[in-house]
Amino acid sequence: MTTAIEKIGYDKCTGCFGCYNVCDFNAIEMKLDKLGFYYPKIYKSKCTNCNKCYNVCPIIICNKENRDINKLKVYGAHSLDENIRKISSSGGISTELGRYILRDNGVVFGVAWNKDFLVHHIEIREEKDIFKIIGSKYIQSNVLDTYEKIYKITNEEKKKVLFIGLPCQVAALKNIVNNNNLITVDLICHGVP
Repeated sequence: MTTAIEKIGYDKCTGCFGCYNVCDFNAIEMKLDKLGFYYPKIYKSKCTNCNKCYNVCPIIICNKENRDINKLKVYGAHSLDENIRKISSSGGISTELGRYILRDNGVVFGVAWNKDFLVHHIEIREEKDIFKIIGSKYIQSNVLDTYEKIYKITNEEKKKVLFIGLPCQVAALKNIVNNNNLITVDLICHGVP
């Protein structure tokens, strides 16, 4: 059996980090290419052909229900807090959803800037930290081991988790975490600049 990246090729890979998060053998490393995009590097000497990467890849495993126009529900909303709306990119709804989850003893994962001015997903457990993920970043985030953490939080801690990310990231996460404790918000994406 081939790995997910061998099946789809680098030209179709979204850099979602799904394969990286499910590999039990550290056979996958996410590396920045010369243009600054994250792609998986496979260490064939460590790969056991377990097919986990193949089974979570959102390009290979595509949920057709997400594309069924008859099942699609679209809502418009914004924060009633004027200050949140002013510092947010899209009306502050992600902040409000995050606040709701945190007040219900849940956990939020969103994208923040790090000290090197790169973006990565962070875990938030306190409402005072929600400001760290406010605002669009418009570049590909480093997911790190976020999906593994969410799997443990939703299954072992039995807590609600809100994940905010790109559609490919949400699709990969849903292929890993399949329970009612996961709430996702995916953003409109026209490709990473």
